[in-house]
Amino acid sequence: MTTALVFFCHGNLGESILGAVEGLFGPAEDVAALSNKGLSRRDMSEELRRAISGFQDVQRVVILADLVGGSCWQVAMELSRREGGGEVGGSERSGGRRGRGVGE
Repeated sequence: MTTALVFFCHGNLGESILGAVEGLFGPAEDVAALSNKGLSRRDMSEELRRAISGFQDVQRVVILADLVGGSCWQVAMELSRREGGGEVGGSERSGGRRGRGVGE
C-alpha cells in the first residue's frame, strides 16, 4: 500500500521539516508541505485538496498538522470527515493525539 504524507503547518514549519527529511534521506516521493500563512480556512481546504489530488497511485494519505486544535488540524479533520480515506495527526503540549476521519 502506497501512503502519501502531507505536513500541514503554521508558517514555514512544514517546509522546514520536509527540507530536513530530504537533507537526511534525499528527495521524498509522495510528500507535500503546506502552510496556512495568509490563507482563509476555505483557501486552506482548497490547497489541501489540491495537494492530495496531485499524488499518483496512492491508496492512503496521512496529514500531519503541527498543533491539535489549530486551524491546519481543524481543516484537515473537516476534509477527512467529509471526503474520507485520510488520517490526521498532530501534536499538543501534553503529548499528542490522533484523529481519524470517515471510515475509522
